Amino acid sequence: PVFNPTSKALMGVLAFAMPQDAINLLMNSSIGLGKTGEVFFVGPDHLLRNDSFFSKGPDVLTTSYESPAVDAVVGGSSGAAARDFHDEPMLSAVAPVNFGATSWALVATISQDEALAPLVQMRNLILGVAIAVLAVAAILGYLFSRSIARPITGLTKSMAKLADGDLDVDIACAKRADELGAMARAVEVFRENARQVRNMSTEEREGHDRRAPAPVPADRA
Repeated sequence: PVFNPTSKALMGVLAFAMPQDAINLLMNSSIGLGKTGEVFFVGPDHLLRNDSFFSKGPDVLTTSYESPAVDAVVGGSSGAAARDFHDEPMLSAVAPVNFGATSWALVATISQDEALAPLVQMRNLILGVAIAVLAVAAILGYLFSRSIARPITGLTKSMAKLADGDLDVDIACAKRADELGAMARAVEVFRENARQVRNMSTEEREGHDRRAPAPVPADRA
């Protein structure tokens, strides 16, 4: 309002038209905001002061954006909020813009899914690497266990045959250079000792037969 300085009577109204197109051109730039991000002004009445990038109709002084963060910013602080906007969860960062006696809130918002996409990708990558490492470890563990279990099984079978009296059994793993090879060579020693005992017993039986007197013919009895 413009008043007469003498009579204090109202003489008229001085109005200033803010260039909406220039503000929209500046605020509708999506550089660095991905596919769902945008920036807009919000007044103390929670109405937008520029058109939304994603809206087809006019938003200035018609579209409302209410948030505790906006209330805090208009009061002189800054903050962040997560709320629904354009019918999807959004993450918003809010900062004050003051000129004269007017306080606006500058809101930068982006879809929560898009903002958290790098974290989701990192999580999936970590899970994929972990699963791959576990799979490789499981395969290597299986192969390693088979490399130990099969020779032990073969050596056990050889020892079982040896215990049953088969002194001609082949001792498995005798040529290995590890602990299994040492065990197999020890079993070979047992086998050789058993063979010597068997041969000694055979020789003793043959010697006993040679020392025994010849049987008397029936006609001389």
